[in-house]
Amino acid sequence: MRLFFVAVATVLFFIACESNPPVSKRVEAVLRDMAEQVNKYCPMRVDSIIRLESTYAVNTTFRYNYTLKFDTVKNDLQRFKKDLRVTTLNSLKTSPDAKILRGLYATVVYHFSDTSGNYLFEMVMLPKEYTK
Repeated sequence: MRLFFVAVATVLFFIACESNPPVSKRVEAVLRDMAEQVNKYCPMRVDSIIRLESTYAVNTTFRYNYTLKFDTVKNDLQRFKKDLRVTTLNSLKTSPDAKILRGLYATVVYHFSDTSGNYLFEMVMLPKEYTK
């Protein structure tokens, strides 16, 4: 998996350096290419309850679309969301795999649906939250 992200980062670097359109257009091009590369591996099991279905980019926003296998009757969805936000934000701040998103100052959206496709919740991470 690490090799995949290194390859994507290399491709994206060369795409970003190719021309001189406005910064937001360059960022969007890089993010769209990144989404295209990640989507080749989707759907992808993240863990026992989370599956990445797809990604997409628009303007300077990168969105992950996840399916969450979660029993809302037995478990507190709001508590889960709060805990997930903390770990996800920490990962976005520190993970080598997220370095390109940090470098582009992209807004990162994590969209969660249940196994029937019903919306559960969304987490929006702004650059000011995850950059140092």
